[in-house]
Amino acid sequence: MGGHGSGRWGAHTKAMTVESCYALSIKAMRAWGLFDGGRRLGSTLTRSCGGRVIEQAALNLRVQGLEGGRAHLVVELGRGRQEVALEERAFRFGGRSWWMLCPGCGRQCLKLYLSSGAWSCPSPFRCRSCWRLTYTAAQEAHYWDRGWFASSLAGVAARLGIPFREAVEAIQPVSKAR
Repeated sequence: MGGHGSGRWGAHTKAMTVESCYALSIKAMRAWGLFDGGRRLGSTLTRSCGGRVIEQAALNLRVQGLEGGRAHLVVELGRGRQEVALEERAFRFGGRSWWMLCPGCGRQCLKLYLSSGAWSCPSPFRCRSCWRLTYTAAQEAHYWDRGWFASSLAGVAARLGIPFREAVEAIQPVSKAR
């Protein structure tokens, strides 16, 4: 049971990754000065595939109503408009920080993502959980653990006429000297 090639590992598609999406982050908005009151930011987002531009949209951001620990981030993407609630929270040992509330689920987030297929949605920016995004590193974490890799490396080593151990050492990253 469960021999070489069993299962349906090649039959599923990979989840969309955080790295393939545009992100709005509190840290970047602070660096852009959006929390300084009345400041606007405008840019153009471009979606391309294979070097060919598929879609372009104007992006405008501004923060409204910065009183009392609550505010709204107004996001205008193309012809659509989305308002994201902002909340200021106090830390236990002093200091304060702003958080975005995800329009999809209400979670407190430091980043909201624009999925590649969501440009025309009524609320295109949502949290990682709502879009079911994962990290590329998480998808590739156990790539080197699989048994088929060792068997294919053994075949390559045999064809090249080198010992298996030398082939393994050649592909492993060199550890830094301490």
